[in-house]
Amino acid sequence: MYLLLSNRRKFDRQPMQAPICVNTKNKYGQIATVVCTCVDISARGLAVESNEPIVANADAYVQCDTHGLKGFAFIRYCRPEAGRYRIGMEFRSEPECWV
Repeated sequence: MYLLLSNRRKFDRQPMQAPICVNTKNKYGQIATVVCTCVDISARGLAVESNEPIVANADAYVQCDTHGLKGFAFIRYCRPEAGRYRIGMEFRSEPECWV
């Protein structure tokens, strides 16, 4: 029963191993760039791993030169996992106020 309820995503995730830059505001409100490793990607969003936490519920600009990916995302969560941080993001259009 747990397996049926655990993955209710509408879009399949595809594994993707590549460096990705995440530009977002840090806990002090300043724009910071965090270099992460992409774990997987779907039509709706992506999951990355980082050595440092990223503030959740915030806008971000992501760029992966390896795969030609760039655009805006909303950081849904950031949780510790195996000595690193797992960050889930949902793709979105450009925010009205991106500073």
